[in-house]
Amino acid sequence: MRIGCRIRLLSLAAGFAVAVSLAADDADLPVFGEIMRGLERDLSTATQALVREDWESVRAAAEAIADHPEPPMSERRRIMARATSRDIPVAEVRATDQEVHKAAGELADAARRGDMDDALRHHAEVIRGCVACHDMMRPEEGLPPLR
Repeated sequence: MRIGCRIRLLSLAAGFAVAVSLAADDADLPVFGEIMRGLERDLSTATQALVREDWESVRAAAEAIADHPEPPMSERRRIMARATSRDIPVAEVRATDQEVHKAAGELADAARRGDMDDALRHHAEVIRGCVACHDMMRPEEGLPPLR
């Protein structure tokens, strides 16, 4: 693997660490928290597999992210209420979620081809989407976490 790819991968791994630390904010919801922890595991697996160029593991982890389960409607309503209370359009939250699904699917495709450059690009897009959503949903001072 070229040195430039390794450097980019290390910077993405640092971004992943930020995304993982933000996942704790969402762990309050019973089912939602379980889904977030699953996504955290899958993203960690994809990151580690990229370093090893284990394309089958990257593909499987990316597909798991792309096809992750949705929380129950009651929890989605709470999430959307949080967004609305912050003047964040619900459509923006949904679009960010769809960007993560799309990027994860593209990561899986890149893994099938063994294309490191594309895999790194789509891996970064997944992380950016995760961080963007966490930025929208992070509890503000004085505001309780989602429950």
